[in-house]
Amino acid sequence: MPSVEDEVLPAFDPDAFTAVAIHSFAEGRFPATHTQIFGLTFPVALDYDSEQFRRFRLPAHVFPLNVVFDEQGAVAHVGTELEDAVAVVETLLGG
Repeated sequence: MPSVEDEVLPAFDPDAFTAVAIHSFAEGRFPATHTQIFGLTFPVALDYDSEQFRRFRLPAHVFPLNVVFDEQGAVAHVGTELEDAVAVVETLLGG
């Protein structure tokens, strides 16, 4: 998540791109702790029952998992490499 905050967000127009982290484990640190530790400025959503993973048929237990949605809300990319997700975002934004 720090890479998203420090490297990805500054590279894009905030009106054209939104990053959201999804916390899906009931155990461990509460997302607010991660937000504070890493100084995150983007939202962290809660998905403790993994409903969103099932809804979008995303691989379970693969973290970190990067998912890119297009303007219509369709899944445009799923993968573990942040650089691949950024390339898809750039393509979607016409860059």
